[in-house]
Amino acid sequence: MNNNNIYNCLIALNGDVRHVISKDGLSVPEIGILRNMHGSSALTEISLTGKEKYDSDSERDRLGKLYTDEKVQASFGVYGDLPMEIKKLKIDSGCLKKGDPINALPKVEESKVEA
Repeated sequence: MNNNNIYNCLIALNGDVRHVISKDGLSVPEIGILRNMHGSSALTEISLTGKEKYDSDSERDRLGKLYTDEKVQASFGVYGDLPMEIKKLKIDSGCLKKGDPINALPKVEESKVEA
């Protein structure tokens, strides 16, 4: 299993900007399914938050249990690998968090100790 990127974002449920939730711990394939469910512009402020170990098969199984196999298949087909890079989803740049490079992990600020 590889270390793959994990994201968070805001989701306008069914594309309705009056009903927005925040969702953390999203894999790239999960972002793809959510875009298909709620609309291509319903996910905004997408930003990289970390990495987790998973592969295409285990992620397909997890997403099938979470969203149903039918929704996974409607998004990615019955067979084949799931997209593991966010660029493969061809997300409009307006949906990405501004000033946040999508494939670079957030910088951890070092605490400064004064002598």
